[in-house]
Amino acid sequence: MNYRTAVVLSGLLLVVGCQPQAAEHSSVLKLRTDTDAQVPPHVLQLARGDHVALLKEGLAKYDALPVKGYTCRFVKREKLGGSLGLEQEVDVKFLGEPFSVAMVWTKNPPLGDALIYVAGEYKDEKGNSRMLVRPKPAFQWLVGKSVLKAPDGPDAMRSSLRPVTKFGFRNGLESLLEVYEQAQASGECKMRYSGVTDVGGRKCVVLTRILPKGKDYPAKVTETCIDVETLLPLRIVGYDWDNSLLCNYEYHDVKLNPGLQAKDFTPQANGIAPPKKK
Repeated sequence: MNYRTAVVLSGLLLVVGCQPQAAEHSSVLKLRTDTDAQVPPHVLQLARGDHVALLKEGLAKYDALPVKGYTCRFVKREKLGGSLGLEQEVDVKFLGEPFSVAMVWTKNPPLGDALIYVAGEYKDEKGNSRMLVRPKPAFQWLVGKSVLKAPDGPDAMRSSLRPVTKFGFRNGLESLLEVYEQAQASGECKMRYSGVTDVGGRKCVVLTRILPKGKDYPAKVTETCIDVETLLPLRIVGYDWDNSLLCNYEYHDVKLNPGLQAKDFTPQANGIAPPKKK
């Protein structure tokens, strides 16, 4: 996860909409350009020439399957409050309808080491759904064995750049497309094909996007690793405008449509105490 191989952006690397430039950051990815022949020609063509079309195709493929749910091991590392946090690993269950997420941390949990969020459940007085969080054992004596929290509230956002309501492949693809299209409309989107990498044993093409500072964009450089078969974004790495690592998100051991049901997102199924009754 912390490899320091310099990005090669010459030769086979194509710049879309701008002149070739030297890389402005040191990639954490292991990048190769000698394995392009192993990538389906259509995927390679879009990776070299039209990132938006490739992302839209991935979204269409996700819906056409359709993907109703999945399990995975989610790896994340983020810069919060100006400091790069520790790498976390999370076992995840996801269901699309109703939008449901169950997370159990297996490495470097924040203040809570497990949570469930189900749209429509555990509503507050304003009718907003909340997530049920299991505090780490060291804090349970203080706050109890479970607490209800707003997914985008200040407590949650102190330990994550994105709320749990934005988790998942569909949200990730839509977020990437939104920024791509916004930057393209302003003539500010620099796109490159950066070669092939491996994410959890899956071959991925790497889409590199470079954006200017000052337009409320989420990152200066974003490297998106698209699975050449499923077209899912298995790894997304962002770099800040000082060229340092901003975030890294990875999906490993993905199992699509494993037959998840509502019962898999109850407190009992995830080792969390039910919320206290008022």
